[in-house]
Parts: sequence; structure tokens; C-alpha cells
Amino acid sequence: MTSTQKFIGSASRVVLRRLVDAAITLVVIAFLALFGLIMAERGRAHVPAPLLSVTGEAVARTVDYLTAHPTSYLWHKVDEPALGMILRTFGRSAGLLLVALGLATLAGVALGMAMALSRRKISALAMLGLSILGVSTPSFLLAMALWIINIQVHRRFAITVLPPTGFGWDQHLVMPALVLAARPLAQIAQVTYVAMSEVLTQDCIRTADAKG
Repeated sequence: MTSTQKFIGSASRVVLRRLVDAAITLVVIAFLALFGLIMAERGRAHVPAPLLSVTGEAVARTVDYLTAHPTSYLWHKVDEPALGMILRTFGRSAGLLLVALGLATLAGVALGMAMALSRRKISALAMLGLSILGVSTPSFLLAMALWIINIQVHRRFAITVLPPTGFGWDQHLVMPALVLAARPLAQIAQVTYVAMSEVLTQDCIRTADAKG
């Protein structure tokens, strides 16, 4: 067996193990969610909830949830085929993710390089603080803030900056893409800043800079 075959076999085992772990995690999450819902239902109905009985019902509901899928779903008051709806929503989510990652990569690398190359320490610290804020801000909070700002601008100036709801391959992508790109943008900026700073402190770079 060649080294290439060994590498492919090892990579395949790693991918397979990750997929199995992910599947087990999803099943456990579904079971725990249904277990909690059953406990809440029995609590509201003032019905006893023995642990063994609730566990058995949660297992049965989990199996039913994983195996008994409807052929159609009611989506926006229209009965649509399940497969078509899943493919359409998956395509929209994947497209939005690609746009957000592209934006995060371009802006993050540019911001990180600007921080490393900045001769003013205050500017570098300000940009670094913004990147830390981007990492630590929850996505739902940023989305809510952008949504409120968009509505307030519309009310005060009677102009529509961005569509507040709906989906489309136009201005509708701006706010969701900004929200999804905020955290990876900040992380890419920090990594770029650290890597660029290390490169700029090397002797060869300092010598070249001294020579002009």
C-alpha cells in the first residue's frame, strides 16, 4: 500500500467517524428536545410524569421523527412537496453562507493587514477592539440591532434602506450576510493581524524596510 492510499484511507476513516459523531449528536439533541416537550406537556396538564414512561415516549417520538416524514409541507399557506422545499431552502442557505464567507474573507484580510501596517497605535487598537467586539457579539443581538436601525431610519427619513423581511438575491441579502459575516470577519482579521505582525518583525523585512 502506497503512502497516498494510506493517506486516503486515514482521511476516509476520520471523515466517517466525524459523520457518525455528528449523527449521534443530532439524535441525542432530538431526543432531549422531545423529552423536555413531553415533560412540559404533562406539567401543563397536571399529569404524573414518571421518568421511565417519559423516556419511553420520548424514544418512540424520536424514532417517529426520524422515520415518518410527510411528503409535503404547508409553506406560506401553500402545500408544497417536501423534497422541492428542502432543496430550495438549502440552496438559499448555502448561497447566503457563501456570500457571508466571501465578505468575511475579503474584509477580514484587509482589516487585519490594515491593523498590522498601521503606524498609529491608536488606530490599530481601535480596529483590534472592533474585531474583539465582533467576535463577542451574539449574532441574534447584531441582527436585532441592524433591524431596529433600519426601521428607525425608515421612520425618520421616510426612506427604505434595506428590506426588513423576505428573501431575494438582491438587497435582501445585505443584512443577513452582514450578521453571518461579523464573527468570521473578526476572527480572520485577528489571525491576519497576528500573522502579518510576525512577518513584519522578521529580520529580512526590517532590513528591507531600512533600505527603503
